[in-house]
Amino acid sequence: MKLSSSGQSNSQSTVVSSRTLSASENLINEMNSYWIATISIGTPPQNFLIDFDTGSSDLWIPSINCPSSCGNHSHYNASASSSYRANGAHFFISYGDVSYAGGHFDSDTVTVAGVSVVNQVFAEAVNMSGFNDAMDGLLGLAYQNLAVGHEAPVFYNMWAQGLIPLPIFSFYFNP
Repeated sequence: MKLSSSGQSNSQSTVVSSRTLSASENLINEMNSYWIATISIGTPPQNFLIDFDTGSSDLWIPSINCPSSCGNHSHYNASASSSYRANGAHFFISYGDVSYAGGHFDSDTVTVAGVSVVNQVFAEAVNMSGFNDAMDGLLGLAYQNLAVGHEAPVFYNMWAQGLIPLPIFSFYFNP
């Protein structure tokens, strides 16, 4: 029996699985250095152009409370989201190129490729340095033990919330 992408049989209207069968996101190649795409956070959704990073595990975006160090990036406004929940724990991450982001953790609904993860912990950056204007923030895809605040990364919560059929993701680089 062939399954459609909605998880329903083509010959019947019964649901075969509560998990989504697949989701895909087209990534934009930025100088063969990083890969970006749009995600949304909050209810209603606030959109951000995010670097999908396989070498880290945290999700962070600039806060509306970030002074000039956050530049012309899109900024998350917690008061505009009905699904926002304060966390308040401190966040700071630095990278090998001496860039960094610092602020505090919160949780909200995060949507990637049409898949919405509820109560996802992420960081609101109130101070950042070394990031160009091509991306607003970063979504880490690495292991949970690399997360600064030990929070479950977005992909882990997709699996835990039954939103994907297997704990697997992949990239296809089209030459």
